[in-house]
Amino acid sequence: MNKLDIHIRLKEARKYLDLNQLKIAQDLNIKQKTVSEIENGKIMNIPNKYIYYFYEKGISLVWIYTGEGEMLRGDKSADSTKDTDAFFENKEKTNSQQFQSSIKKKTEPKVNSISPDNLDLLLNAKDQNIHSLMQYIHSQEKMIQFLQEIIRKELKLNP
Repeated sequence: MNKLDIHIRLKEARKYLDLNQLKIAQDLNIKQKTVSEIENGKIMNIPNKYIYYFYEKGISLVWIYTGEGEMLRGDKSADSTKDTDAFFENKEKTNSQQFQSSIKKKTEPKVNSISPDNLDLLLNAKDQNIHSLMQYIHSQEKMIQFLQEIIRKELKLNP
C-alpha cells in the first residue's frame, strides 16, 4: 500500500470499528454516497472532518496516512491529541482566564504547537489533496477538449 491507498485504509478502519457507511454519514452529516465514494477512491480530496472522525475513534493518523505502524493509536496518542484537536477543530476557549490571555496574545505572532510527526502527516495530506485536485483539473481539461472536438465536427457537418 502507498499513500494514495488512504481510501482502502479508511474502509478497513470502518469495518474494524464495526460501523456501516450510513452510521458514519449520519454522524458527519454527509450523504452515505459520499462515504462510499471516499472508500472506493472516487473522492481523493478527503475532508479533514472525515479523517478526524476515525482519529476520535482511536485510529492512528500515521496508519491512516501512510499505512505504517498499528491501526490503533498507541500510548503516545494522549500527548499528541491536543495538537491534533487544535488542527482539526477550532475549539472556542471557555475558561475566562484563557479568553483574557488570548486577547492579550492577539498582537503576538501565533505559533502552532503541532508535533513534527503530525506536521509531516498534515503536509503530506495537503500534497495528496493538491495532487488529486490537479488530476481532477487535468480530467476536466480533457473533457473540454473532447467537447470542443464534438462541436467542431457538428459545425462542419451542419454549415
